[in-house]
Amino acid sequence: MRTHVNRTRSGRHNAVVTGTALLLASCVGLAACSSTPNAASGQQSTTTTTKADIVGAQPKGLSAANAPMRVTYGTGSIGAADPTTTLPNERGQTIEPELSPGQNIIIKDGRVLPQDLEASISAPVVWYNLSASPQRIVFNDYKYYPVDSGTIPPGATFTWTPPAGGPVSYTLEPSGFVAKVFLNPNSGGPGSFGSSGNTG
Repeated sequence: MRTHVNRTRSGRHNAVVTGTALLLASCVGLAACSSTPNAASGQQSTTTTTKADIVGAQPKGLSAANAPMRVTYGTGSIGAADPTTTLPNERGQTIEPELSPGQNIIIKDGRVLPQDLEASISAPVVWYNLSASPQRIVFNDYKYYPVDSGTIPPGATFTWTPPAGGPVSYTLEPSGFVAKVFLNPNSGGPGSFGSSGNTG
């Protein structure tokens, strides 16, 4: 093996060797920081961000008691608990359990009524807690729709004013019941479901 290096080029040669060694060490270090193969399965293991990692979000299935309100998509407020709160209606019409137009949602018996609400984007949506325990509304795609009502005491309300139209899915905690709000500029009461305005 030949170890002789010309003296005029030795400084440059050492710099190239040192630079190459640093580059190789950096690549090895980056590879160690990214995904790594699992020897047992041969699959890559990666780090993923969960809903609990997002500031303000909490894992599902937790108690609704003593949870702070966090709303940065639109605006929200909790109405004071009122023992005289009664069953809301939509302009005198009963709120249907599955699909209903309007702005009001009833929380009762671990579920919400209606399960799917078609609401107008021009008015707030109001959840009425008619259960005997604290409840909580958490939007499912919290990264894009950061809405967490925090604790809604029995007899209290959560009012949310949407900033834009479109469908949003949410979960009632602590029951885990999933429901949706469809924000439609042509909706907001009996007889105005969808864009046609037909009552039949």
